[in-house]
Amino acid sequence: PNVVVDSDGCIMGRHYENRTAWVNSLRARGRKIIYDIGHIYDEYREANCRASLGMNWSSLNDICARVFEMMAMKRVPVINRVPDLGLVGMVEGIHYYGFSNLGEAVEKAEYALTHPEEAQIVANNAYNKVVNDNDSWDNRVEMILKECGLV
Repeated sequence: PNVVVDSDGCIMGRHYENRTAWVNSLRARGRKIIYDIGHIYDEYREANCRASLGMNWSSLNDICARVFEMMAMKRVPVINRVPDLGLVGMVEGIHYYGFSNLGEAVEKAEYALTHPEEAQIVANNAYNKVVNDNDSWDNRVEMILKECGLV
């Protein structure tokens, strides 16, 4: 089913201090941000698809499944720069808007929201990348097992 986009951004997961500060900063600017935890399956997908931006700030400085999921949902990815992004061929400005601190996180989210045509191109590039690379759990696990020499 189609979901109406009625929010500026969505970030799911634990409410870490940096994420909360980011959400509060955007809300103070009048942005509607879905910030929740506990959604699964269709409820999770629908919440994400209600927003223009897919937002993530990794607490472990790694790329998590949420990043691939938001890209597969064609949300505009605004995510912190983690080393793993380059390892899977993601390029900042092409596949995502990246940031390293709170000020830059707010700036990149605002930029994406005020440049919707460009942001949609980034979202489409990200979507095409995960689809063309067949970024599935099975393929990701196989890559890890190969890297560890277990297969």
